[in-house]
Amino acid sequence: MTLSVNDKRLIQESFGKVEPIAEQAAEIFYAKLFEYDPRLRALFKSDLTAKAES
Repeated sequence: MTLSVNDKRLIQESFGKVEPIAEQAAEIFYAKLFEYDPRLRALFKSDLTAKAES
């Protein structure tokens, strides 16, 4: 998959909107991920909120 210049711009703009709420966004992301496939939880041994800051 190749991203166009416009796609890259949209991703960068979206990240800028999510960055201020990174911790909450990470919580929502992981909650949905594990809702879709609870088996994936075993792949994440560490504190998931710390991942939002990295």
